[in-house]
Amino acid sequence: MDLRLLKQLRIIAVFFIFLLVIFIAIYFVSRPQLSCFDNIENQGEEGVDCGGPCELPCVLDIPDSPIVNWSNFFRKTDDLYELVAKVRNVNNNYGSSAVKYKFIAKDRENNVIAEIPGMTFLSPGQTRYILKSGATLPSGTDSVGFVVDEEIDWRKTPNRLEGDDFKVFDKKLTILKDEQFYAKVSGIVINQTSYDFKEVEVDAVLFNKESDAVTAGKTSLKDLKSGQEREFNIYWREKINSDFNIDVIPQTNFFENSNYVQNLN
Repeated sequence: MDLRLLKQLRIIAVFFIFLLVIFIAIYFVSRPQLSCFDNIENQGEEGVDCGGPCELPCVLDIPDSPIVNWSNFFRKTDDLYELVAKVRNVNNNYGSSAVKYKFIAKDRENNVIAEIPGMTFLSPGQTRYILKSGATLPSGTDSVGFVVDEEIDWRKTPNRLEGDDFKVFDKKLTILKDEQFYAKVSGIVINQTSYDFKEVEVDAVLFNKESDAVTAGKTSLKDLKSGQEREFNIYWREKINSDFNIDVIPQTNFFENSNYVQNLN
């Protein structure tokens, strides 16, 4: 081979090696540096900037237990009672279609004398009433508490179900003059969701001037469609003071597929 040609090939080879070294240096200098502070789940991390090669352990996303605001019981007839509890689900992204609970009756010495179990639902971020009608309580019942089973089958949802999914307006208490009912609570419910529901429960609790709950009642609205307004009426057979304040909370089971007018797949 010609010495001159060999020399030229060597110069070209050195030039390309030089370019390769520069390219590799630029790549390693300019590439994003993996770290435990880049807000990205990478490099084998178990979560965003936690677990795996990062010293910071990942905190498990465990839903909190529901908060029981209060509970009470009201006599409806000589033998039957209305049990009510106000419960708040503090988890904005978790709900459940099967929440087990118990109303617990106690005597004056705070001894448990009866337990009345039940099951209900909780939507994410929801505050609601849980009512159990027609309950029987043993004689000597002085108070009724409420507890939620800690074993809840939570389901994560991408969006919070807002508290104003159902809006209530024009609510009022009317004293009736007939032989069957003594009073009623009425009003209008608007379905502000995008769905048509087969059943929406409307719960009403009446409070005296001292903000103590004195009675409760409920009714159901059938086939409440999206955007629809519907009147509701809840009746009481017992005498009620017209000065009571009214709290009304509509609610429906968003998790129950059969509750939609057209089942969701």
